[in-house]
Amino acid sequence: MSSRYAIHFITLLTILATIPYFAVQGQDSAMVCRYAAGNVLTAASRQGTAVEDIYLVRFPNYPGSRVLSELGVLKSPSPQFHIVRKIPADTTVTVWRANNNWKASPKLLDKLESLHPADSLTIFANTSAAGPFTVLAHPSTNVYEVRLAKKDWPQFATAPQLQAADVSRLPRTEATVANSDLRVNRVSTLHANLPGLRGSGMRISLKESLYDTTDLDLRPRYIPTATAPDRVDAHATLMATLIAGNGNSGPLGTGAAPQARIASSDFTRLLPDAAASFTTYGLQAQNHSYGTGIENYYGLEAAAYDEQQFETDTFLHVFSSGNIGTNAPGEGIYSGIAAFANLSGTFKQAKNVLVAGATDGSFHVAPLSSRGPCYDGRIKPELVVYGPGGTSDAAALLSGIGLLVREQYRLQTGQALPAALTAAVLINSAADVGAPGPDFTSGFGAVNAWEAVKTIMERRYVMNAVQQGGSFTFGITVPPNTHSLKITLRYTDLPAAANSAVALVNDLDLWVTDAAGRRYDPLTLSAFPHRDSLVRHALPGRDSLNNTEQVVLRLPAAGDYTVHATGRRVMGAQRFAIAWQLAAADAFGWDNPAVSETLDAGTEHTLRWSTTITGPGKIYYRPGTGNWQPVADVTEVAEEKGAWVAPQAFGMAQLRMEAGGKVFDGPLFRLAPRVKPATGFICEDSALVWWRPATGAAMYRVYRLNGDGYVLFAETRDTFFAFRPSAVPSGIIAVSAVADAEGPRSEGHLVSAGVPGCYIRNFTADLEATGEVKLQLELGTAVGVAAIRWIRQGAVLGSAAPSNSLNYTATDAQPPEGIVYYHAELELQNGRIIVSDAVPVQVTGASGFIVFPNPASGKIMLMSKALRGQRIVITDMQGRICRVLQQEALLQEISLHGLPAGIYWIGVYENGRKLYHTRFVKVQ
Repeated sequence: MSSRYAIHFITLLTILATIPYFAVQGQDSAMVCRYAAGNVLTAASRQGTAVEDIYLVRFPNYPGSRVLSELGVLKSPSPQFHIVRKIPADTTVTVWRANNNWKASPKLLDKLESLHPADSLTIFANTSAAGPFTVLAHPSTNVYEVRLAKKDWPQFATAPQLQAADVSRLPRTEATVANSDLRVNRVSTLHANLPGLRGSGMRISLKESLYDTTDLDLRPRYIPTATAPDRVDAHATLMATLIAGNGNSGPLGTGAAPQARIASSDFTRLLPDAAASFTTYGLQAQNHSYGTGIENYYGLEAAAYDEQQFETDTFLHVFSSGNIGTNAPGEGIYSGIAAFANLSGTFKQAKNVLVAGATDGSFHVAPLSSRGPCYDGRIKPELVVYGPGGTSDAAALLSGIGLLVREQYRLQTGQALPAALTAAVLINSAADVGAPGPDFTSGFGAVNAWEAVKTIMERRYVMNAVQQGGSFTFGITVPPNTHSLKITLRYTDLPAAANSAVALVNDLDLWVTDAAGRRYDPLTLSAFPHRDSLVRHALPGRDSLNNTEQVVLRLPAAGDYTVHATGRRVMGAQRFAIAWQLAAADAFGWDNPAVSETLDAGTEHTLRWSTTITGPGKIYYRPGTGNWQPVADVTEVAEEKGAWVAPQAFGMAQLRMEAGGKVFDGPLFRLAPRVKPATGFICEDSALVWWRPATGAAMYRVYRLNGDGYVLFAETRDTFFAFRPSAVPSGIIAVSAVADAEGPRSEGHLVSAGVPGCYIRNFTADLEATGEVKLQLELGTAVGVAAIRWIRQGAVLGSAAPSNSLNYTATDAQPPEGIVYYHAELELQNGRIIVSDAVPVQVTGASGFIVFPNPASGKIMLMSKALRGQRIVITDMQGRICRVLQQEALLQEISLHGLPAGIYWIGVYENGRKLYHTRFVKVQ
């Protein structure tokens, strides 16, 4: 046994039972020290076992889920080690009686092993068993906070009612760099097609830190709650913006549901918030963009979230999968397999919540995105969403999209959308990415917001319930020339007991039959703990692990099909939802630009479309009803994206795709320039913003931010606008160009940002190598300026007439020696004078040195052009040395204290060479 595990072994002697040395090494030794309660059971001792005994068994290799199920598996700490209720008949299996440590999470056991027997710790458990423990109940989740000494853990763990125990962990947010693009998952397509669907009436909670409630894109939609955290964090602000930013700051500040309202809840308590609080504050969903590290078990939090989701029915929880996608788990049947089974938190092992992974803009799953399978082989994440900054972004966008789906359902039915139907619709409408069918990296595919809402609009869903052995069927007619039929079943399952070896309780089956009676089963994945199995493509089969099942028919024959949902193993009646989608062969549809959308002129755009066509294509463009012009060749249309630099134009435009021998014209959209306002000046009584002319613009509209939105302030044909600052309390202005129609509004511009003064942005005066002084003036605007004057030491040095330029220069060819002060002076057309700050310039002349004042009394100043540690010597008229000192500054003060009145010489020397020599007078 290694020294590390020997220490663990000695420690555990004090808290468990006497654990002898076993003939096992390395990781095996650690497992035995942690979970065994005695010696290896011999063949004879195996005969005397009791029905209630629990065993630790070691197989030479992973025995498979069927064998473990027959043995009554309780926990699988590794592929070889398992906690079971029955002793295997296989004589190659080593058997020990198990202690009760299997009820504890790996992190709790780590904590116990690190403590002294007398030390105390706080744990969370599903019971408050009697004993020398301090208990604080959490009745809302049936989880208790218990304070106990390490030595008391064995007694606490023997309680029959104890299912699981864990310790508090510190959550960490899961985003790096923010970058929003609503076009990737077709949110912008949804916004363009349904401009009235913006999350109105929807309310969501962010479980993490508090977001900035004063943020330009989020005010004033904060919902104060009793669970709100105190600390404001930029990550939370980003999540809130991705979900519900209203775009006041600009396009990147627009979220999926920009009219939704947002609450915050502290994530330092990882258990679910009380369901009653959701009702109190009218909340419909909660976003969880955080993690705690790889936790491959069905812990207290996973069971609690499943229970809450089951009881609330219509509430939706969305989690990020994690940002540790390349890591390998250290516990469970998938331990040691890199880039699999690394979801960051046991709460993400819950079956009834949605978990989101992250993709780039081309639907490639990011390497950092955590992936499945779950500890028991279930598919996670269910979905992937654009999240270049991490899976936090992906979860937030999925939450926002979920709000829009729920809003559409409420508009149509007047009711709240069940969580199971929300999941079924989002999963069924997702685009298959990565390996064909579901996989443990991308789940069931990349979210498509527009297709999800269309599923609700077209009522392509059913909801029903089945009991044990019961069945439900309905028909779907498949038209000719169909590319695929996809059907997804989802149900909110009963919560399993915490620490369950398998999370699924009720088992429903989905399958489809055609008119000839041929059966089509759902796609299933191999959950065997080996990399070769985990990367294997999905194949049709019966699913006994997941509460989501999906049947996909490729190129189905036209005709009538029957969808079946049956209760294979059901307690009571299990409600479920089924969504379906038909995709036509040779289908093509433009997503970006969408109908009536406005694209920025002169900017590169990513064009996006949805299609079932494969092969090359060619993109064309035409302005209005003009001639078609080639834009780009597309190597593979199935990649569904292309680049286009929009021309500098103002007006209607259209795109065309030629692919698969067909022509697909896109909707009419608008090209218009986006202006960028800047501040010309801001004074106490007036301010001015300006912008560069926009090609084709006939006029401009100026908006001011008022509350949580913009209101029209003025219209002008000029490229500047003056106003009183008091008329814009928010200080934020936006501008749009107008021709035959209005172009996109600019980003919100804070008028006072980066503006140091009134009219004058910057004034400098610099001594050139030629001995001249160069003066430079930068204005915020020349509008209203009548004259510019250059001032030296209070006297006018010269003047300039204002022009269209904002930059002006002048030169003082013969500046006097010494410290000379310059400033610029503006005379406005209304007669007002505006003066810049004075700028001092040290002018030393040809010698490079100046002594002043002269005559002097208490001190003189020596000004130098360069500092090289020169020696300064003061002598009287008889040549006697009065002072010797080192030059330490370009402007050095020299005290004359103690020198009698008279005439003196001061000299500057470098390496024995005289650089400067002059006389000065010392007066009384």
